[in-house]
Amino acid sequence: MPIDGTSETGLRRIRLGMVGGGRDAFIGAVHRIASRIDDNCELVAGCFSSSAEKSQASGADLGLDRKRVYDGFLSMAKREARLTAGVEAVAIAIRAAASGASVPQEVMYPDVHDGFAGVAFVAACVRSSSRNAAWVPFAA
Repeated sequence: MPIDGTSETGLRRIRLGMVGGGRDAFIGAVHRIASRIDDNCELVAGCFSSSAEKSQASGADLGLDRKRVYDGFLSMAKREARLTAGVEAVAIAIRAAASGASVPQEVMYPDVHDGFAGVAFVAACVRSSSRNAAWVPFAA
C-alpha cells in the first residue's frame, strides 16, 4: 500500500511529525508502525535525534523530504507552523537526558528540569487541534 496522502478509504491522512525515535531507536519504529496501523497517518517531518547528522540520516532512511528533517524540535515547530501542509500531530519518542552532557540549545530535547519549551510546543499542538488542525503561532 503506497503512502500518498490518502488512506485506502479515500480519506486524507493526518500529517505526522516525530520528535526523537530516529535511526537505531526501537521506540521510534514502534511509534511509526502504530501510526500506520489504521492507515490514517503519514509521517511527513521530524527531528529524529539531538545530532543533526543522525536526524538527517534517519529522515533519509525514512524517505522524507530533506527540507522537512530538522535539527531541533523548535525549528520543526516554527517552520511546520508556517507551511500550508505542515504537520497536524506529533509523536514524541524521546527519553530524558540522563548523562548531563552539554547539548546546543537548538537540538536539546527538554528534560524534567528544562521542559518549558517542550510543554509550549505540546500546548501549541493541542491548541491547533481545536482549530481544525491549523497550527497556531508558536513561540518558545
